[in-house]
Amino acid sequence: MEKKIKFSWVAFDSAVLQSGIEQSFTFFNSETNIGENEVRKWENDFLNLLIKKSSFRELLLGELFLPFTTKFFTHIRQPFITYHNHKPGDIDLLLVDPYKPESAIAIECKKVNVTTSIGSESVNKREKIRNAVSQVKGLIGMGFSKVYLMVLIGSYGADKLDVNYLYRGIRDESFKKVYNFPDREYLDDRAGIIFVEIVQPTGVSINYRGVFLVGIDRYAQEQAQPKDITLKIKSLLT
Repeated sequence: MEKKIKFSWVAFDSAVLQSGIEQSFTFFNSETNIGENEVRKWENDFLNLLIKKSSFRELLLGELFLPFTTKFFTHIRQPFITYHNHKPGDIDLLLVDPYKPESAIAIECKKVNVTTSIGSESVNKREKIRNAVSQVKGLIGMGFSKVYLMVLIGSYGADKLDVNYLYRGIRDESFKKVYNFPDREYLDDRAGIIFVEIVQPTGVSINYRGVFLVGIDRYAQEQAQPKDITLKIKSLLT
């Protein structure tokens, strides 16, 4: 029996106002402006783009039942990782409730790209998700209260003229391929899995127009966080 995942989403559109000039705008339309495919960004840049958006942060925190005062830290090494060739090489995303630093959430991120051409769709970089299995295990071994694998999906939808602006993300058959990523069966059972999609529906910059979706496939199991990890987390908050 197929499993269903509930995705929560937010769509946004905006415009730049110029002082002293009368202007009119149309929002949430399906225009197919030619523009740069910005969702093909490298993984770190893609994550940074997401974290800068308050709408995404609030969406993610809501799905994880975390307060909106939660702090986001990206690409962290010190004070947790102090030597080379360690799995993971860094902590892609760390979520810390400043009032509960003993319950930090460490997240390993892997990104895939969805491309469309003449009615067909393909998923690129799916094989790289395999590398997350050992990295997630490393985060659990470090002792963080909860650990997640977050699969980031970048979808450029300007070519999907057959569907409405709001539904130009990854199609069901392609998502099944992402969901059943290589070595998924070896992922530690204590780790949670989050799927995040960012859709650039037209050629307009993702800074101004887009759709964010967050789906929790499974929630992480909580473990007692060691005091030394909690002390290091507190040092980030000061």
